[in-house]
Amino acid sequence: ANPNKIKRTPIDIETATVAKQHKADRERIRRLLITLGDDNKKVVGQIRGLAGALEDDVELHGELMADTVMDCAKHIPLKTGIYAAWVARMAEKHKKWVCL
Repeated sequence: ANPNKIKRTPIDIETATVAKQHKADRERIRRLLITLGDDNKKVVGQIRGLAGALEDDVELHGELMADTVMDCAKHIPLKTGIYAAWVARMAEKHKKWVCL
């Protein structure tokens, strides 16, 4: 044991755990959005599924979602229509988010 090592309090441990989970959530959301529409045969189901999967993340990660979908539409022009359809699907329940 290192006597000079700073002992972490339960609050420090909890804060680190929350930060780690937040980072993992952000990476998951980005990955899901970037890969949306990669399987052409299942695009409609993917759009529905992703809208449902991310609807609880809008409040906490809405800005990340908006930025990511805009970057994807800009840099992956072949999937712009897919991203537009996903945004339209999200607008059904999250009108304020779509207006960001």
